[in-house]
Amino acid sequence: MVRAKEFELEIRGLIWVVVLIEFVLFLREIFRRALLNIGPPESFALQTVQEAIKPRSSAVQSAEPIMVYGRSVADGETGLGQIPHLLDKVLYLCEKEHVEGGMIFQLLEDLTEMSTMIDCKDIFGYIESKQDILGKQELFARGKLVMLRTCNQLLRRLSKANDVVFCGRILMFLAHFFPLAERSAVNIEGVFNTYNETKYEKDAPEGFSIDFNFYKTFWSLQEYFSNPPSLAQAPSKWHKFTASLAVVLSTFEAQPLSDEEGNANNFEEELAAFSIKYLTSSKLMGLS
Repeated sequence: MVRAKEFELEIRGLIWVVVLIEFVLFLREIFRRALLNIGPPESFALQTVQEAIKPRSSAVQSAEPIMVYGRSVADGETGLGQIPHLLDKVLYLCEKEHVEGGMIFQLLEDLTEMSTMIDCKDIFGYIESKQDILGKQELFARGKLVMLRTCNQLLRRLSKANDVVFCGRILMFLAHFFPLAERSAVNIEGVFNTYNETKYEKDAPEGFSIDFNFYKTFWSLQEYFSNPPSLAQAPSKWHKFTASLAVVLSTFEAQPLSDEEGNANNFEEELAAFSIKYLTSSKLMGLS
């Protein structure tokens, strides 16, 4: 047990060393340019110091991504860096129970905490690729809380307006990684944000050519989704909800989306147009 703890500390230390080396190389380049500057010190000294101490997220934009650091030139773009190789070895040892099973989860948490969001996307890609192994019961039981904490910390650092795709990847991973009965995924107290109201048009505008009743039925479902306990307050609400839902589902089934239409949208290219709230204008109903 003592040896396993020492091994974990050694691995975590190696990761910190890689990041430290990257930062030292960055500082060396800054001061090298300063030493080669032949002008008076007062013209560049302050700028040099400001560049050295500015936030790390800005400082590493032109640096090598952490997940490909140390990659062999001979391997090309398909090769792995030192960090993925290191994580693979630790994951193998955890899987074979040579070291404590939660070590790999702790390393991944440390790695995301010390990395920029650009690097975190690559790190999370590694997590997604190892989901089947990390989800094995002998590993899952040891590291599920650490993985949950890691994902929640990433979500807090991300912008819900500008990082929609990455947030979605994290939520999809959590949905697949944790079972439905997992306590952390259940709303134990039954608290819902009833103030998050979806506003839509109640009266049909002039010249509206689409079925306005369907428009109202479609968006009225949001009232029940935002406050599910309200369905149990009166039998009439439940009957109205099920009837409205049946109308919407039958309408969608009658107008299936072809494979060509489904593949036509490139969500990465349309990321700038994403919104964290619904577009409920009746003029858009004809596009559905």
